[in-house]
Amino acid sequence: LVLLATEGVLLRPWCLLELYQAYKLGIPILIMEVDAPRHRFDKTAAKRFLRNLEVDLPQLNPGAIEEITKHLAKVGDTVSIRDFRDTLLDALEPQLSTATDQLKFHPWGTDNTVLADATDLIMAMARAAEREVKLQRPSPPRNIVLCHAISEFTKQQISRASRKKASQRPSTRRRKTSLGTLSGRSASSFGEYEDVQYALFISYFREEAGCDARLLQLMLVRKLDRPVFLDATDADD
Repeated sequence: LVLLATEGVLLRPWCLLELYQAYKLGIPILIMEVDAPRHRFDKTAAKRFLRNLEVDLPQLNPGAIEEITKHLAKVGDTVSIRDFRDTLLDALEPQLSTATDQLKFHPWGTDNTVLADATDLIMAMARAAEREVKLQRPSPPRNIVLCHAISEFTKQQISRASRKKASQRPSTRRRKTSLGTLSGRSASSFGEYEDVQYALFISYFREEAGCDARLLQLMLVRKLDRPVFLDATDADD
């Protein structure tokens, strides 16, 4: 699980639940700070907040504790909020306390910078999962996937306009809705990946890192050629 770390991400009950569940299942968790001046993540403040979760969370996000306990009860988990907090500390405190540089994502960087961030994350994932990974340079070289997505979307719009103009009875044609083909695949599903597990799960706060999370997802899909689960976008329930 990758936590896109912004100022308010730990205030979100579902992000906390995702971290809790991942740690319980033994899934490696990586913190990746988003280079966002307005929502900068502070490791010291985050650690202090987690240590005082049951007091600070209700003050900063009323109703969050109730949402957490409601979900835990729904799945039959009778853990107390204190134990829930301790599990989160076990999961995150080692990375919050380290003096080494954290993984960082620079969404407004150059193409090479964004690709380098994605590569750093993939290598960190491999180390955390104790796996060996071999990256291959894409051939032929392509521009950043976001530009590719815009190009594909433009082609679709031109194609639709041409078909509509050529139609003799436009009012009787069935309208087809499309979400576009980001990175060459449907934005809403991975048909060829139905029976394949997601490469990783991205947990984030939409208001602070929604666009950044989507960009990172696209870059990881491009590099890994496997689906990446984006919280609050791919979730069905």
